[in-house]
Amino acid sequence: MSWILSKGVVLVATLNREYYLKAIFCANTIQEYLPDAKITLFTNADYHDESHNNLFENVITECPNEYRTKLWAMANSPYDLTLYMDCDMAVVNDQFSEVFDLIGNNDMLWTRITKEQEYAYNHKHGNNRVFPGGEFKLHGGICLYKSSAKKFMSDWYKLDKKIRDKKWWPDLELYPIRFRAWDQFSLWWLTNKEWNKYKLKYDFFPNDILWNWLPLYQKAKHINEEDEIIIYHYSKTISVA
Repeated sequence: MSWILSKGVVLVATLNREYYLKAIFCANTIQEYLPDAKITLFTNADYHDESHNNLFENVITECPNEYRTKLWAMANSPYDLTLYMDCDMAVVNDQFSEVFDLIGNNDMLWTRITKEQEYAYNHKHGNNRVFPGGEFKLHGGICLYKSSAKKFMSDWYKLDKKIRDKKWWPDLELYPIRFRAWDQFSLWWLTNKEWNKYKLKYDFFPNDILWNWLPLYQKAKHINEEDEIIIYHYSKTISVA
C-alpha cells in the first residue's frame, strides 16, 4: 500500500474519566499485539496523565467534550489510513497485526448488525435492528477508513449533533424517536438516504463478528468453534494503574 503516508489508531475518551481509563487499557492491548502501532487519543486535558504518554503518538485535548466526540475525532484523524475503535475494546488475538492490510480498494470497512445477532440489540420498546423505515446493518463501534472518507465522517458528526440538539428528525412513524441518542441512526441515514452524494465504497471486515465481539454474542450459533475473537467489545468498569 505505497499510497499510504501514515496509518494509525484513533481512540476517544471524553465526557467521563471512565472512558479515559478504558482507552488506556485498550491502547495497552493494541501495543501488545501491534507494538509499533501509532495511536492518537482525543481526550480532556483534565483526564490525561502524562505517565501514559508512552502509549500514544498524539494526545489531542482541543476537541469537543460531548456524547459523540468520537464522530468529530474520526473526521479529524491525523492518519491517511485510520482504525477507529471504541475505547471499551480489547485486542485479544495476533490477527490484529494484519488490520491495516484489510482495506483493499475500499474507503471504509465496518462490522455488521445481522438478524442472527439482533438479540444483542433488543430494547424494552422494541427491536433495535429492524424498524418501520428500514433496518440497521452497520455497527459504528469500529471502522477502518481512508482519508477519502473523512468528509463523510464530518457529515456524520454534523447530522448526529443536529439530531441530538433536537433540530431535525424525520417521520416519527417510520423512525422511532428512541434512536435520537444512537449514532447508528445518523450512520444509517447517511448510508441509505444520502449515500449517492458520496463517491465512496464500503465493505465489511472478513469474519467481521470476530473484530467486534460483544458479550451478548455468546449465544451466536453461526460462529465456527475454531474461529478466535480478535477484538472483544466489553462494557464494564475497569481500573488502570
